[in-house]
Amino acid sequence: MDGNRAVVRATILNREKDDAATYSIGAAIGDIVDYYNAGTLVRRFTELQKDTAVKTRESEDNVIKLKGVPVTQVPLRRNTGLRSRR
Repeated sequence: MDGNRAVVRATILNREKDDAATYSIGAAIGDIVDYYNAGTLVRRFTELQKDTAVKTRESEDNVIKLKGVPVTQVPLRRNTGLRSRR
C-alpha cells in the first residue's frame, strides 16, 4: 500500500510546482482522493489480484515450456487479417 501511495505522492509533488491555473483545486482534491484510495484495503486487494494474475500466467507459461511446447500468444483478429463478423 505504501508503494501505491508513493506513486500518487510523487504525482502530487510534481503537480504542486505548477501554477494555480494549471493545477486547479479540483485537480488537487482529486489527487488527495487518489492518495487516500491508494492506501485502502480495497485497492490493495485489487493490486494483489492483478499481481496474482501475472504470476499465474508466468507459472503456466513456464509449465508449458517445461513440457516442450512453444508458448504462443492468442492471435488477435486485427493481427490475422480476418474481418470481424457484424
